[in-house]
Amino acid sequence: MKRKALIILLGLTNLNTFAQSETNEIQKLKLKKGIYLSFQQITADNPSHIDSFTVKERTNGDIVMWGGGKYTFELVPEDKASFKKIRKEFVGISDGENFYISDRYTIKGWQGMTSCILSGPYIIAPIQSSAGQFTGGGLIPSMIKVGNGYLININEGSSIPLSKKVLKELLKKYPALMSEYADRNLMDSAVEIIDKINQMERKE
Repeated sequence: MKRKALIILLGLTNLNTFAQSETNEIQKLKLKKGIYLSFQQITADNPSHIDSFTVKERTNGDIVMWGGGKYTFELVPEDKASFKKIRKEFVGISDGENFYISDRYTIKGWQGMTSCILSGPYIIAPIQSSAGQFTGGGLIPSMIKVGNGYLININEGSSIPLSKKVLKELLKKYPALMSEYADRNLMDSAVEIIDKINQMERKE
């Protein structure tokens, strides 16, 4: 019990320290509600399908049995033929608040999808992290640890596993940023780093 209380206290201390030094929240990719069949549609914010659909969480049993991301979608009204075709072809879905990337761009499957974070041009699909960390009352970069995830460049339509090596390659373009994180664990700071790179990329 004492150990658990100490962990909570340390977490609150870090949270308060960060809140004093950084007030901006990380933005999420905001797109029109719809189903996107290409990265060009994503960058143009022009979904191919705007028909009624619902995003829902998959059961743990389905994930264990079939693998894939935490979320799926259903067409309303139900159309099994269209659903099967779209599920195998779509790149991502926006519900107007969150953007979900198809398993095709993470684990190379098509059963589910993953809620992404960051606003682009780079977004992250945190495959083995709790989605609850990235929704709700704002994102605190210094408190987020992505674990195993995928880095997706929506401008280039590419997706690669997020790693220390990938972060180092990205940071080469930004020497000042590389110096800032020289003595820090890059993977622990991945969300914060990519968010800053996004801001710089949008200014260019």
